[in-house]
Amino acid sequence: MTEKKIVIFANGKLKNRARALRIASDADFIICADGGSVHCDNLGIIPDLLVGDLDSTPKKLRKKFEMQHVKIDQHPTHKDNTDLELALHYAVKMREKYKSNRHDKVSVHLLGGLGGRLDMTLATILIPTAWGHRNLDISIHGDHNLVRLFPPGSHTVYGIPGARVSFLPISGDVKDLSLIGFEYSVDHINLRLGSSRCVSNCIEKDSCLVCFTEGTLLMVMDN
Repeated sequence: MTEKKIVIFANGKLKNRARALRIASDADFIICADGGSVHCDNLGIIPDLLVGDLDSTPKKLRKKFEMQHVKIDQHPTHKDNTDLELALHYAVKMREKYKSNRHDKVSVHLLGGLGGRLDMTLATILIPTAWGHRNLDISIHGDHNLVRLFPPGSHTVYGIPGARVSFLPISGDVKDLSLIGFEYSVDHINLRLGSSRCVSNCIEKDSCLVCFTEGTLLMVMDN
């Protein structure tokens, strides 16, 4: 199986620089959602794309990126989409491009999307549930948590045994859900939107399995 990796830098808090560098080190395509450009610059990373209204990107940094031949896609300040949503639109396009070139798996990793304003944190989590993004395998890396959004299918979860993990349906009911390798396993259940049945579970094995046939499932795991 061939795999491609897209990394998006958002404009939220990003304290764990070592982990951010590790996640971005093998990326095939790096996108800055406006102010995420500052994170990239602080880490010494040259992105492939800077997108947004650019009100949070210093002018000197934009000039620097232009000299480094970074593609810049500037949008009006008064727009319908957040900068992060624009970045995710690009991730969808890149996914389709990679898929057409017969790459089996495309993962999206979002850095700097958690821990700031509550409204923006909620938007970060909810935007990927939109119709055009539902088939993306998205991991949102915070300072203390890893958030993943799973489309229907079979997904492997890697973690440290004993780590706390919760699962929540986020865009309607999740159908035919099985959790294998966790302290509280479930077998082919329907998890209704708003249910807390799968909150505060625990990883028992180095790799666990999450399977379901319909809906979007949110996972929150302690780092």
